[in-house]
Amino acid sequence: MSGNQLAAQYQTLSPEEQTAFRASAGLPPPTGRTVNAIWLLVIGGLILIGVVALVLAYLLTNNDKTADAAWAVVTATVAGIAAILVPSPVGNT
Repeated sequence: MSGNQLAAQYQTLSPEEQTAFRASAGLPPPTGRTVNAIWLLVIGGLILIGVVALVLAYLLTNNDKTADAAWAVVTATVAGIAAILVPSPVGNT
């Protein structure tokens, strides 16, 4: 069945049936395992970017070149990790 056919069949439903369909067609909330995987992906990505930028800044500085952009990336990744790890000021949200 094509997308156009599905859309046409959806339009034939009553408003109540459309509401029930939309409610049942949603994604379930993420499980703890999914949340942990996303958390590790985000933190791991930030750490990887920070380490690469730190190594680049070190190499550029040792070769008497400016490393301002690399240091800015290092600073931004440290700030990003700190912002994620700080507890929420409005409670457990």
